[in-house]
Amino acid sequence: MERDQERFESEGMRHFQRGLDLEAAGRVSEAIAAYQEAVRVCPVLPQAHFNLGVALAMQGQTDEAIRAWQRAVWLKPEYMNDLMEALDLDHELRETVVNPGYGSPPPSRHLSLFGMKHGGIA
Repeated sequence: MERDQERFESEGMRHFQRGLDLEAAGRVSEAIAAYQEAVRVCPVLPQAHFNLGVALAMQGQTDEAIRAWQRAVWLKPEYMNDLMEALDLDHELRETVVNPGYGSPPPSRHLSLFGMKHGGIA
């Protein structure tokens, strides 16, 4: 049983790392697919949920981003502080999250760089 868990986590981390690499290369749509695969394979990877939210927000998919961030915070509550810090850097996204009628935010360099911070978190 423990070996299965390790295998799922390892495979999830492999997809997560691929997502990081794709996002760093500016291939955000492909990064989203990689992060989605990471959370499908291993739904307990908070960093994959968090970065999925970042990538979705960069694509203007705010509702989906919020759901991904909620899962990340549920799995790792200290991510709430990180999320608030990211939203402080990205005022348009913060307005969208707080006031959904505001409109979709443009891709954010601040949020992207912030999301990359979670690349090494286990």
